[in-house]
Amino acid sequence: MAVAPVASPATEIGAVRDADTTSSASPAQTLVMVYGTLKKGFPNSPLLRKATYLGECRTVGTYPLVVGGDWFSPYLLAAPGHGHRVVGEMYAVCPIVLAALDKLENVGVNYTRKAIDVVGPKKEVMLVQTYFKANFSVELARAEYLTEYKDRRYVPRTERALYTIPPGLAAARRAAGGGICDGDRVAGVGKAVAVGGIM
Repeated sequence: MAVAPVASPATEIGAVRDADTTSSASPAQTLVMVYGTLKKGFPNSPLLRKATYLGECRTVGTYPLVVGGDWFSPYLLAAPGHGHRVVGEMYAVCPIVLAALDKLENVGVNYTRKAIDVVGPKKEVMLVQTYFKANFSVELARAEYLTEYKDRRYVPRTERALYTIPPGLAAARRAAGGGICDGDRVAGVGKAVAVGGIM
């Protein structure tokens, strides 16, 4: 079967872009690249158990991939031309799984889902959907840019109630650049932040 790559924004999502695409998925499925806690072996990977794993992929363009927040969350920043070509995993997902991913990422509030080009498992360029951090702070934009997420310090949402982060520790993390509060933002809540040429 041929995979139905995610179409460009000018066409319907799920439309076939290239008849020569190789992998196994139905036309109703969407190609998604995951780069953080949804990857195999990470805490949120069970959400993809009903998806079809297609292999490793890498972004064609460069983007900042960073780890931040008190929970050490991975974030892909919508700042093309900065950072590195990011390594991730490609999946074909049905609408139900895509909706579950959108809910996890809190699309429209914490993340946006956008189409980008990646080099797929068979070294072909494919259009996939991925999740970008919607709002980010100056500290997050200045964090170390990664090529691949491997950090194991992430605390899943289901476990966060077990932890109390004292205000002094949160402030110290921010000051040291070692973590920021997930809810922290600079002036202009809901808007992209211009930092060092990003955005």
